Amino acid sequence: MSAPRPSATVDDPSSASAPLVPWRRHVALAAAAYLVVALWALRPVLPRASTALPYPTALGALRGSWLDLSWNDQKLVAALVTQNARRMTTAPWLLFDNGQCYPTSNPTALGEHMFGMGLRAVVPYALTRDPVLTLNIVLLSTLWLAGMAMYVLVAYWTGNPGAAFVAGLLFAFQPQRLTNVIHPYVEANDWTVIALLAAHLLFTRGRWIDAAMLTGAIALQTLESIYPVLALAVLGSSYGLYLSVRYWRRLPALAPKLLAVVVGVSLVAAAVFEPYLHMREVWGDVVAGRNTLLFQLQDFGVGGKASPGTVTLLLAAIGVGERLWRRRDRRGYDPRLPLLVGGLLTIWLSVYSVPLPFGARLPSLYALAAYVVPGLDSIRAGAVTGRGATLIATFLAGYGVLVLLERRAPSTRALLTGAVAAVALVEVFVPACATRDFGAAVTMAAHEVRPASDLLALYDRLPAGPVLDVPFDYSAAGILKYMPHYVFFAAYHHRPIGACYDSFVVQVQQDLATLVSRLPDRGAVDALTALGFRSLVVHDELLRRHDPHLGQLASAITVAHPPDPELTHLVLLDHAAGHTAYLLEHEVATTTSYAALATTEPPTASMTAQPPHVDVFFSFRNGAAATFRHPPPIEPASLLLRWYSTSGALVREDRVREMLPLALAPAQTMVRKIMVPIAVGPGDYQLTLSRGDAPDLVLSRVRLNVVAAAARS
Repeated sequence: MSAPRPSATVDDPSSASAPLVPWRRHVALAAAAYLVVALWALRPVLPRASTALPYPTALGALRGSWLDLSWNDQKLVAALVTQNARRMTTAPWLLFDNGQCYPTSNPTALGEHMFGMGLRAVVPYALTRDPVLTLNIVLLSTLWLAGMAMYVLVAYWTGNPGAAFVAGLLFAFQPQRLTNVIHPYVEANDWTVIALLAAHLLFTRGRWIDAAMLTGAIALQTLESIYPVLALAVLGSSYGLYLSVRYWRRLPALAPKLLAVVVGVSLVAAAVFEPYLHMREVWGDVVAGRNTLLFQLQDFGVGGKASPGTVTLLLAAIGVGERLWRRRDRRGYDPRLPLLVGGLLTIWLSVYSVPLPFGARLPSLYALAAYVVPGLDSIRAGAVTGRGATLIATFLAGYGVLVLLERRAPSTRALLTGAVAAVALVEVFVPACATRDFGAAVTMAAHEVRPASDLLALYDRLPAGPVLDVPFDYSAAGILKYMPHYVFFAAYHHRPIGACYDSFVVQVQQDLATLVSRLPDRGAVDALTALGFRSLVVHDELLRRHDPHLGQLASAITVAHPPDPELTHLVLLDHAAGHTAYLLEHEVATTTSYAALATTEPPTASMTAQPPHVDVFFSFRNGAAATFRHPPPIEPASLLLRWYSTSGALVREDRVREMLPLALAPAQTMVRKIMVPIAVGPGDYQLTLSRGDAPDLVLSRVRLNVVAAAARS
């Protein structure tokens, strides 16, 4: 049986004989106003919404290449959002194969998944089939939905449309949200707002619909990004604890519904985060070991990078201050203090430390959590979790507006609401005010991103199957220069690509870069074909000057002298807009058996090593008549290292995790550097390498002369 709806109490003056509010009209006005402001905020992109994307002009004033880096990230977002939208309507079970980083397994787990953004993009993309227009619609709707979510929450708690309107306006158009249109998934915390309301409804009404609402809100927030999820975890835990204590007598009756919430959320969380944990397990430190960026506590003050703004802080102070002498229990209790505690906890989560008396400092909650929560050391910008504090500040600001408006005539309430809203908009959209209060102006511009039509037509002519765009350089400079370019094209041609623009770099793409460096060698082409690539596109504008290899494939040369298909196994398709497309259609005999890499030859070179470990260069050679291709899954495997003395006696066995060669044509060799632990005494050894599940199939051998460790000074 559901709990009765709590009645208003005399402690809440706003509930006494209040006239009925025409909510439909107020909600419609708020929705229209938020849409107008959102359109105004993104106005530079509106005339060319299918060819350009918005960005904050403040990025251009930063040192270094922040503007170019941000544009790169935005191209990635456009590609992943539209790819996720397509996957959700065609093959949702393949969401973790986002088309990047072919042939890496579960490539989505190398970066942000953006499933929530993809869900928001399903309808726009289905209607437009345009990646740029779709992302612009998603950006616009994300601002609008944030405002409406906060409007609903504050309207429920205060019963005042003016308070709800201002709070929604403050929340939707926070400068941090507006100036981070590059990474909208980071700012997409509107589902947290709904989750807070649903949690209250579940504990006070106890209905199954409330449990479903809470499950859905948390699940949808989980689909967005790890940053708002962490903030929700802190806010939800503290608020949930408060509700559990306050309504402890109802817990037995609520147990089935709470269990359903836990099970539902756990299933979604497992589906989203298990591939990340698997990626961490198999790739190890390659996808871990980051020092996350956090805020300083003063960044939350006026003028700081995390500041909610003067208007929000003043209104929140009024709302909290009034709570010290008056409770508003119209919904059974006053939520301000419990939510304030949650907001303070999210600040603690997002800062390096909190100063304490006598010079002591409280370490970051994030740093403490990293000891027990797997994967937190893979996150780059932990500071973003502080957006949860801004969420709470805008909610409390709604109460501040309520204090200003109550017991006033309707015309006075309307004027005050309009005045506060106007001041809030001035604070955000007048550059001098925004710079003073938030540390940067909120001014938008737009940059053209849509590729040339004839180039898109060339991609459309490619056969189905993975595409390899070249040049393909996996140095830090190459990743930033080439990969976003290729990933963005994939948003239009919808084929898997070898390019990978993500948070982490794995050996698969480095091996792919090695193969590309050998082009137009026929063995390299055959290895790429064996991996599944069906076409290759050369981007002339990205080629280095006088490139001795790829320059042979550029359009300037191949228009008159195309490569010989017999010598290179490359078939010229066509040229367009300074790009040249080739087909990889030659039949290649392929094997996935590691027996192709087996060796019986003794090592020919020796190296000196000393404890505790040494980087050993293992050589692998394909001795088979067919091209070797790494079998799936393409990821590091457990390898067995055996140490043999000069007499041939087995001295020791060790295990390491490393990836074996990606692909090798017959008679080709490659070298892999592997860190080997040294736990044997000084002397000469032969070290063999084999797979852990096939210990007697030796794949490589080296000779090591182990010397004593250098004495410590």
